[in-house]
Amino acid sequence: RVVSKNIADDFANDESRRLPGVNVTKAVCDNMAAALVQRFADSFSPNFNLPSSAEWEFACRAGTVGGRPFPDDKMYEYVWYTVNSGGKLKEVGLKKPNAWLLYDMIGNVNEFTRDVYKALTPSSEPILDPESTGTGSTWVFHGGAFNEGSTSMYSWQAGGFGSQSNNCGCRFGWTLP
Repeated sequence: RVVSKNIADDFANDESRRLPGVNVTKAVCDNMAAALVQRFADSFSPNFNLPSSAEWEFACRAGTVGGRPFPDDKMYEYVWYTVNSGGKLKEVGLKKPNAWLLYDMIGNVNEFTRDVYKALTPSSEPILDPESTGTGSTWVFHGGAFNEGSTSMYSWQAGGFGSQSNNCGCRFGWTLP
């Protein structure tokens, strides 16, 4: 394939580059975060990592306290799920973002966090970072996916698994120095 001088156009015209990454393990996500740290080490002091479960939920809620950062009757405008995805992964950013301009926090792809999975209690109030540390090979994921129903589409909804999946990826956080 020929690459033009305008890399941004190449990126914008390649649909596969606009799809979220899936079929990754937690270890692959951790390695990608470490690679980002190395890539930007000369520019600034980066600290890329997977968010904790509570950090993910806080970012998803974007200053709201409900289970979704949007009205329930507007879910179709914000979320890719079984009702509107056609059973397929969708490009990032086609639905409305939350109030903090984060796209696809709910729906499209579940996202790994750095927490070891344990049973979580649904909460309508923000959680003040009760990070689940310890050992284990099952990791918390959040978000709901294109192939899941509306009952999975809540900020507090979480699950856990240790392997890769066609509906789970990762989103990195960045701690400012």
